[in-house]
Amino acid sequence: MFTAEQRGSGADERGVSLVPVVISLLSAVAGLSSAAAGFVLDNTAVIVAGMIIGGSGSILINLTFTAMKRIDVTTPTASAESSLPVDAY
Repeated sequence: MFTAEQRGSGADERGVSLVPVVISLLSAVAGLSSAAAGFVLDNTAVIVAGMIIGGSGSILINLTFTAMKRIDVTTPTASAESSLPVDAY
C-alpha cells in the first residue's frame, strides 16, 4: 500500500508523482482553449499560438507518460510491461 510520505504527495504505489502529468495536461488544454478564443475573436495570431501551445502540451504529455513508464498513449492496446496492474490504482 502507501507509505506516509506517498499519501500526502499524490504518488502512486511505485512512488511516482502525478504532478508532471497534470501540468502537461493543463498546458495542452490551455493552448487549445486559447485557440478556440482565437476563432471566436477571428484573430489568426491567437489561433496559431494556441495551436502551437496545445500541440506542444500534447507532445509533453506523451513524453511524460513514456518517461514515467505509464501506458503508451499512442497505441490503443499497450503492452503488458508498460501498463500498471489493475490493483495498483
